[in-house]
Amino acid sequence: RSTLSSSSAASDVYKRQTNYDLKIAHCGNLACSIGNTITAVDTAGKVGQYSALAIGIDGLPIISYQDNTSSPFSLKVLHCGNVDCTDGNVFTLVDPGSGTESFGYRTTITIGTDGLPVISYVNNMGDLKVAHCGDIQCTTGNTITKVDNLSSINSTSISTGADGLPVIAYIESTSFTLKVLHCGNTACTSANTINTVDSDATYASMTIGRDGLPIISYMDWTSKDLKVVHCGDVSCSSGNTIFNLDSANHVGEATSITIGVDGFPVISYLDVTIFKLKVAHCSNTFCMPYWRRR
Repeated sequence: RSTLSSSSAASDVYKRQTNYDLKIAHCGNLACSIGNTITAVDTAGKVGQYSALAIGIDGLPIISYQDNTSSPFSLKVLHCGNVDCTDGNVFTLVDPGSGTESFGYRTTITIGTDGLPVISYVNNMGDLKVAHCGDIQCTTGNTITKVDNLSSINSTSISTGADGLPVIAYIESTSFTLKVLHCGNTACTSANTINTVDSDATYASMTIGRDGLPIISYMDWTSKDLKVVHCGDVSCSSGNTIFNLDSANHVGEATSITIGVDGFPVISYLDVTIFKLKVAHCSNTFCMPYWRRR
């Protein structure tokens, strides 16, 4: 999921399949209809898989992605030198592959309350890991922590909760279990808690609502419906509400969620039956059409 800047333009990051380059598109306006700048920011080897983007406290893009030029694969981070990443970029191998262990799968990135990047990602053994950067460029003082040990994870999504601590939603793909990990500190090194939110889920994406609580969009594995869970607390341990937002056809794959300017969730997802991109705009924080304030 990409993060919009606070200016009148937006950025997105992706991998070019032909040359295996990491490219970034900096839009000239909010609709990306004019003045766009597209830059190949990393062309060394095979790079850009599982890319994710956030905007740092300096207003510049920070990108996490996998470098799979040689085995084992590595987690790499790019800090752009300007808003369109055309100059002064800094590259860092944050978690280099070692032995038979490869890193950098399913990366997502957020900015913590300390102003430093926090990255969730997976290794080839199914372990969920968190990298907390020691500086804004992730060049020094990084802390790497294994936070869960699973056989397979097909998606991760990280954000910062109302308490200022990272929250990670992820799917354990062998059991189709949606889990939420709430970190006990900014680097997720201790006192973490893990809660199961749904036991029939896949393709999860998370954001933080205007009430400071996690909201997760995902696909129900059995029914192939798009579902949304609004967590009852910052760790999703109780009071969660789950709603089937779209049950027409096979929907909910490749879902991505954010909060619109009206403070309500906006969700993009794939309708596999008709091969169309769909967007759902919720009318309230819970994405329940019959919920109203008194």
